[in-house]
Amino acid sequence: MTSIHNPASIAPPSSAYGHGVKIDHAKSWLHLSGQVGTHPDGTLAGGTAEQIEVCWQRIITIVEDAGMKKEDIVKVTAYLTNAEDVGIYLGICDQMLGGHITASTLLILSALADPNWTVEIEAIAAALVNNQSTLDDRHSTPLDPGFRRGEDTFYYTNCRHSGAGRNPDHLVSASIS
Repeated sequence: MTSIHNPASIAPPSSAYGHGVKIDHAKSWLHLSGQVGTHPDGTLAGGTAEQIEVCWQRIITIVEDAGMKKEDIVKVTAYLTNAEDVGIYLGICDQMLGGHITASTLLILSALADPNWTVEIEAIAAALVNNQSTLDDRHSTPLDPGFRRGEDTFYYTNCRHSGAGRNPDHLVSASIS
């Protein structure tokens, strides 16, 4: 059983994610390395939106190759190089996950390992015993009904990164809240 935990005693998620995801009785775990927007032939996808789509296609392909499904994804960490792309990322993420809620962290970095990459996404999936995939919503709280992506920018203000260059010792990580 997987349950989303958004306690009423803290601010609700500002987007489509859960503050916590609890997995009971997982039979196997899959940790995915960061995926970038390269096509199967090794060419880099065009703009940021296409790179994000290719990242998600790769993630879903790897999850399915492991005998799992996208609903088994429990944690996503995304790295963007431009804060202005957050709305694009969130829209494509929602579309690719089809409303499936995960724990999520989004970071804005000055650069990734290849300067042509604008996004990198890593994920963790957990397959449950007996293929139980029923989400337990007892601990879930709905998103603020007034929140609409693209109309507000506060959802990434706590994830800003400045002045770190390429030194990984200076990278700042923050959960979206």
